[in-house]
Parts: sequence; structure tokens; C-alpha cells
Amino acid sequence: ESDKGVSDMCESLDDLMQLVQERFKNQCINQGRAEGQLEINALNSILIKAGRFDDLARATEDAAYQQKLMAELLPTA
Repeated sequence: ESDKGVSDMCESLDDLMQLVQERFKNQCINQGRAEGQLEINALNSILIKAGRFDDLARATEDAAYQQKLMAELLPTA
């Protein structure tokens, strides 16, 4: 009920909010990585089955080309 108590409580709540935000951010990053890996695996599988090994090799070194192939070959949700 004192000014110091209110200040301490606000500081504690700010710390808690930062912790929650950081954990949520990390969870979203990890989920995005997992989804991205699934897409890359699907693309690689399509390219291998089609015998497009030159495209597969190029996609591993050229991110823009990989994105182009993903847009071209992967079904969209």
C-alpha cells in the first residue's frame, strides 16, 4: 500500500511480462524453424523424386532460388 510497495510490484510485473514475452518469442521462433524445416524437406523430396539434382544442389546454396522452387512446387495452405 506504500509508494515503495507499489513501485516494487510494478517492477516485478514488468520483469514477469518480459520473461513471458521472451518465452513466447522463443516458442514462435522454434515453431517457425520446425515448419520451415518441414517445407525444405518436402521440397528436397520432390526434387529427388523428379531427378532434379542440379536444382537440389543449387537450392542448398541459393536461398532465393530455393524460395522460387518452393513457391513453384509446394502446395499452399
